[in-house]
Amino acid sequence: MTGRSKKILLTVIPPLLLAVAFCFRRQIIALSAYSPICVFNHSTGLLCPGCGNTRAARALLSLHPINALRYNISLPLILIWVALYYAECVISAWIKPVRLVPRKPLFYAVIGAIFLVYCIVRNFVDLMP
Repeated sequence: MTGRSKKILLTVIPPLLLAVAFCFRRQIIALSAYSPICVFNHSTGLLCPGCGNTRAARALLSLHPINALRYNISLPLILIWVALYYAECVISAWIKPVRLVPRKPLFYAVIGAIFLVYCIVRNFVDLMP
């Protein structure tokens, strides 16, 4: 496989997979009914860091990004990070190397601390739509 064909695959495959997921969004949303309950939430009544990710994914597939942020902020933020990294890879492959995603460990430590505070606060403030 040549370098040009790798660039084309890098550019074309992820948007195609996204389009396929969007075309089958109703089926994917229907499958979410079979997701297991959160054992932590069920036993303590508190929200774990992952609580709401399934609902956030359903909201994103239903084109309701604000509701997705209310359910759990982690999934939309991770998708934004993935989109930036994908754009960085495509631009670097075709034009010139760029850095769109931060590389400093301090940035990720601060994001992790903010997420930890969010996980605690969301148990006391009702953010659900």
